[in-house]
Amino acid sequence: LSMSLEDIALIDAYSIIFTTISTIILAIITIYYAIETHKMRIGSKEPMLSVQCDYAFGETDVPRKLFLCNYGPVAQNITLNTEVKMNKDTSIRRIFLYSMASGERIEIVDNFYKVKDNNGEITIKVKYHDANMKLYRSEITIDFSQMTADRLILVPESPSTEISDISNVLQKLVKER
Repeated sequence: LSMSLEDIALIDAYSIIFTTISTIILAIITIYYAIETHKMRIGSKEPMLSVQCDYAFGETDVPRKLFLCNYGPVAQNITLNTEVKMNKDTSIRRIFLYSMASGERIEIVDNFYKVKDNNGEITIKVKYHDANMKLYRSEITIDFSQMTADRLILVPESPSTEISDISNVLQKLVKER
């Protein structure tokens, strides 16, 4: 079984093509993983603000309250605006915090069920920065007048419920518009 020079040249040409294609595929995979690693590194610096409904510390017999919690790295320069509309009255609460450490929380609405029972509306707007001073903004409106009468409130208590995603948690309670 001897090979001719033409056979060896053909095998050599195919090996060059195979090596080139393999190198291109490996480069694409490497670029993809480099981009994903960069996203993960950026994401690890991003504060994870969450809106939770809970009792105030030490209280078990009062209506639940809404809190803004941080489950990620430090959030800085936090501007929080909460607007509660109920029975033709509007109350606005503005809070500015220089920083909010991981695990820290602040009360933003103290009468969650009262607002619900009166078909009120809560709008929460938050603006904050991460350690690199990257700006983040989130806004959510909870309109209880759009709720069905037979639904119970399943309060968002998971740290994975980010403020921008709380509408997904509460969507089960709101009629389609």
